[in-house]
Amino acid sequence: MTGYFLCLGYDARIGSVFGVYAMFNLPRSFSLQPKMLFVEKVTKETETSFDVEWSDVLRLTYLEIPAPARYSYVESKKLTVFGYAGPAVAVKIEATRHWEWGDESGLEDVDRIKSKDFGIVLGEAVEILSGKNVVIINTRYTLGLWNYFIKEAAQGPTVKNWALQALVGLGF
Repeated sequence: MTGYFLCLGYDARIGSVFGVYAMFNLPRSFSLQPKMLFVEKVTKETETSFDVEWSDVLRLTYLEIPAPARYSYVESKKLTVFGYAGPAVAVKIEATRHWEWGDESGLEDVDRIKSKDFGIVLGEAVEILSGKNVVIINTRYTLGLWNYFIKEAAQGPTVKNWALQALVGLGF
């Protein structure tokens, strides 16, 4: 499973997403589908300054708990197509920065990232019944609503997480 993440002038990079979910059926094709996901959001910036190439990779790792409501608009014995939307809470597990400046490089923890994020998740998915299991193909967009940097000054950057993710999963 992969996801994309972008901030400031950085380029999106592939990160990992995996986890578990449950589903609670409601009347009329509605259900609740809370999840617990391990999510990596990765971004990279590269540039040349004073004839020296440099790069900066920021990797944020979260335990994300989205709780979307879903609506199934195509339902058959073998196929279900649905859309979903809802809130998501994320707890930071790790924030690291890997930088390279010419021949020098380093890896460091980033302590200016807030420990929690709150946002919304929107997505579309297809479930295909395969025996007793379900294959899930899913695209989703998450948008953090809070600035994830701890501001040390009023003029500090305002940067929000967002990710476009393509997921493939197995339900049983």
